[in-house]
Amino acid sequence: MTFKSYFYKETLELIRTYKLLIIGIIGLLFAFTTPVITYFLPKILESQMSGDVDFSTLIQANQTASIQSFFGDLYEIMGLVIIIFSAKLIIHEFKSKRIVIPFTVGINLKSMVISKYLVYVVYTNIIVILSIIINYVYSGVVFNDFSTSISMTANSALGFLLFLDFNITLVFLMSILTKSTFAVLTTTLISYYILPSLISLFSFMKFGPYHLLQSLVLIPMTKYFICSIILSLLGILIMLGLSVTFIKKFELK
Repeated sequence: MTFKSYFYKETLELIRTYKLLIIGIIGLLFAFTTPVITYFLPKILESQMSGDVDFSTLIQANQTASIQSFFGDLYEIMGLVIIIFSAKLIIHEFKSKRIVIPFTVGINLKSMVISKYLVYVVYTNIIVILSIIINYVYSGVVFNDFSTSISMTANSALGFLLFLDFNITLVFLMSILTKSTFAVLTTTLISYYILPSLISLFSFMKFGPYHLLQSLVLIPMTKYFICSIILSLLGILIMLGLSVTFIKKFELK
């Protein structure tokens, strides 16, 4: 079996298990509902509260606020689902004893890991990008406002995708090292949710994978952001290299 055919096989597996469908539905749901909620929230609060409080001045209701709220949903919900799904990709091979199948079909474990990783990252990134584009356009239509910078929205998309891919790669590495779903999810969720908040407390941590989350508030490209991109890519390559190294050691046992 060639790498191309194994890539195709992994694509069919993601489709058959409905993982891509579920992720896509979540992305579309948030892309379309966030602008509507952002638009009607001030009006709903005004109708429920007595007095002359103008909630439109307290709560931003425009394209920028809608996009920022959408990125928050991507990080808090969609990213979590993507990570949970990725935790099963390698561990399931170990637990179902299918880790030996690559030998019988003429492909080594290194190619298996890389193909699984690339298939999952490529398709999830495409879904996230399409969701962001839909949200940007629909938010503009709802608020009749397209003043939000496309470049800063693209920066936020790039920052979120690299942060997400960094944690997906961590999932793959931990899956090979521990072969435990609990250990993988615990480690990755600490990295995904807790470390960003802890590291933000230190002023000297101006760049790195966790600095990318600051881009979710639509900031322009800066030298710190560029450094964070470079370090994130380096971290992804290192962890992917370690994953291949450790799976090859397993192959020799």
